[in-house]
Amino acid sequence: MRTGVNPQDEPLLLPMPWFQLRNMLDDDLMAIWLHIKTIEPVSNQVPEHIIK
Repeated sequence: MRTGVNPQDEPLLLPMPWFQLRNMLDDDLMAIWLHIKTIEPVSNQVPEHIIK
């Protein structure tokens, strides 16, 4: 979250606001993660221009 790369050392894509999250406290990031885990996943098509 803080470095802009995922655990596989790949850059996070533009929709991920890592730059705004990089200075958050561990407790705040954990709260966001715990909240995200409670949300059911959705199936949607991501436009190609967003992925590149």
